[in-house]
Amino acid sequence: MKSNDAPPDNLTVVYVPALCVVLMQMERDKGQSLCEAEVRAACDTAASVTVPVYVRDAMENSRGYRDLDPSDLWRNWLSFKTRNSIR
Repeated sequence: MKSNDAPPDNLTVVYVPALCVVLMQMERDKGQSLCEAEVRAACDTAASVTVPVYVRDAMENSRGYRDLDPSDLWRNWLSFKTRNSIR
């Protein structure tokens, strides 16, 4: 699902695996930082499901972190990398 395709209010898109996990693996495979176009392309092609908000919240509680927000993906990705000391 593309990041600009918004689900109804009581539903939300969840990426499986989490976008942050996908992007970390892509950077490891590439051996250097991803550019913004690569991050956006990964989001556009990542596997996702639409679930009720309470299911997303339960998933986040279970794994212990929130995934990246696709509506502000690039900034979220850079912030995630900084918080987690990923170069």
